[in-house]
Amino acid sequence: MKKQQAKKHDFRIVSWFLLGALCVFVVVSVFKAVNHPERDYPSPVETDQPETAVDRLTDPRELETFIDGVVASQLQANRIPGAVVSVVKSGMPFFMKGYGYADVEKRTKVSPDTTVFRAGSVSKLFTWTALMSLVEQGKVNLKEDVNHYLKDFRIPATYPQAITVEDLLLHTAGFEDSGIGLITSDPNDALPIGAYCERYVPARVMPPRTYPVYSNYGTALAGLIVQQVSGMPFEKYVEEQICKPLSMERTTFAQPLPEPLAGSAARGYVWNKGAYAAGPFEYIAAPAGAVSTTAADMAKFMIMHLQNGRAGDRWIIKEKTALDMHRRQFGVDERLNGVCYGFIQMNRNNLQVIGQDGATKFFSAFCILLADKGVGFFVAYNGAGSVSAAYDLFNLFCDRYYPVPPAPAVTPPSDFAKHADTYEGYYLPLRRPYSTFEKIGILFGSQIKVSARPDGTLYLPDARVVEVSPNYFRKVDGYSAGIFKTAKDGKRLMLFMDAVPVNGFEKVEWYDAAPFIRLSLLSFMLVFACVIIGYPAGAVARFLRGDGLLVSRWSAIVRVSLWLAAAVLLYGFLGLIGYIVMLTQGALPDYAVVRLFLTGILAGVGLLAVSAALVAANWAKGAGTLAGRIRDAAAVAAMVLFALWLHSWNLIGYRM
Repeated sequence: MKKQQAKKHDFRIVSWFLLGALCVFVVVSVFKAVNHPERDYPSPVETDQPETAVDRLTDPRELETFIDGVVASQLQANRIPGAVVSVVKSGMPFFMKGYGYADVEKRTKVSPDTTVFRAGSVSKLFTWTALMSLVEQGKVNLKEDVNHYLKDFRIPATYPQAITVEDLLLHTAGFEDSGIGLITSDPNDALPIGAYCERYVPARVMPPRTYPVYSNYGTALAGLIVQQVSGMPFEKYVEEQICKPLSMERTTFAQPLPEPLAGSAARGYVWNKGAYAAGPFEYIAAPAGAVSTTAADMAKFMIMHLQNGRAGDRWIIKEKTALDMHRRQFGVDERLNGVCYGFIQMNRNNLQVIGQDGATKFFSAFCILLADKGVGFFVAYNGAGSVSAAYDLFNLFCDRYYPVPPAPAVTPPSDFAKHADTYEGYYLPLRRPYSTFEKIGILFGSQIKVSARPDGTLYLPDARVVEVSPNYFRKVDGYSAGIFKTAKDGKRLMLFMDAVPVNGFEKVEWYDAAPFIRLSLLSFMLVFACVIIGYPAGAVARFLRGDGLLVSRWSAIVRVSLWLAAAVLLYGFLGLIGYIVMLTQGALPDYAVVRLFLTGILAGVGLLAVSAALVAANWAKGAGTLAGRIRDAAAVAAMVLFALWLHSWNLIGYRM
């Protein structure tokens, strides 16, 4: 009997040792991944382009028939209550129509003239236009340090290069991405522009002008500069300088909506358990995404920009200013889309396309200018998860009215297999949180996978591509492209895709890849299962054998403390993960809940420190069996490693 018990003890010792060793390996590997090298970008190279698109947009009635069919299908397939579309051409409205319901409960139909939609980041086009109006007045210098215009706080001098106003327009400021404070349903949490910009300064994670990386905060900062320089509230400046001159009477950045706009506003919905559920009004950092507007008003805004700043006999911005806003100003490679002053290039079908998409939790919108055709296209939906619908509609619109021949077939290089593994792996977006608790979102699919196919192609997200020149790839069935580029240190590979010019990707090492991160998390969860389930189960087993519930009073104290530490740590961590999952499914953030779970993690760390001290004292006393002391020490070691793992994800403390 004693031999059997000894064997059991030996097995427990070995199992705990192996589990602890695995956890050490995981955490050490994760910490190795902290590396953000400086990078360069390639010289301009000629790109292959399709033949010039034919303009077939001539009949508004035919366009209506086409849009009717597509939008009706989208609303049904995507469970979206309503939508609105406006198209302008040659300085005039060409087509406008509403679809479905603005208010499902009241059965209020969408009207292109009166129904007000939240347009999300389409707001940025107003912010950039307002900022550029001050540039042309000589009140703002594009090359000036943004701190020159800020009165109450400063952007930290993380790098020798200062962030300029131009960097804000180009999304090249080098800020990390963060959604903290950006959007809320509680008016008490909604901060004025200045307070938001001062409180939520994001970390600077790359020098300015390294890469274009989309930044909501950068746009909010631009809006604050408009406010500081003009001496007027940002919302008022946009109203006076843009909306009133264009007679955009149903467009506002005010939150909540003033009457009578509130009475005709579309409600945002999510599809939940077989029915539409109305979402609350969303308070958003104004310059980045707070505009509310109608299809008819957006038609006026698009016409103004297509006429290079002119509205009738009045100039909202000068022609040169408008042309600067519409012209490509920066990009990582001439073969890929880049960024203008505010507008984002979205060229397709050999058309000069610029614009901006937008999305809140419950709305999505898309504003596009086909500059060389004099055409503007706006669409908005009032349903969660409708961003892809906007892109699909515009792509179908382009293919129908500006078609190009199919992309010529491309044969993969015969030697591609020799270096295909260079590109394979997992890539993280440059647009991501680095210093806040939001970093843990990497666990929820922000990484993309690139894999090689036997036919000599690569599989990127939603696309198969083939190498047409060194490191340059084109879609097998289209003209959209991507390029791989090596960083200066020669270790990190970058990926840039035509479809997302304001977000690149960087290849991660195997220990930072999603599968390994999840494996490490699984290992830690096994440790917690052993402690939370194993310790009570062991006590019950001893009782059933007639050994009593407890080996000794001191051992009991140690194990109770370990159990409490594990339970509280797990409560905080799993609670936070569950809450983040809710946010990814459309819920608006409540940071009091986030603080509650972070407090749980902190409390767990405190209990863990107490447990570690008790385990050390237990060793000094020699209480209990040797196997028991080793098991307790292994549990402490594993949980300490988990705490370090949590720290690497910014989950120790209130990183928000």
